[in-house]
Amino acid sequence: MDTLILFAVIAAVVALAFFVPSFAPYRRKMPFVAFLLGISSGFPLTLLLATMTFWLSKVGIDKTTIGFAIGLTTPYTLKFLWAPLVDKLRL
Repeated sequence: MDTLILFAVIAAVVALAFFVPSFAPYRRKMPFVAFLLGISSGFPLTLLLATMTFWLSKVGIDKTTIGFAIGLTTPYTLKFLWAPLVDKLRL
């Protein structure tokens, strides 16, 4: 068992030594701020949508209506597919 732990520690140290330099560009301020803004904008919606089906069923809304309401969020969920097209539009 001690050999397994020692191997895991050595593997972790080697992995850190290999990957830490590759994260150097992300340790600058602007990429980190962009990451925090992305997380802060997506996290509340994720929490809301993850619990919405429970809330609506608890109130007594039928499953068809709940499915339709969740289906309305599909364009936002697939935003990564249509966002490049919108980005290419000239204003």
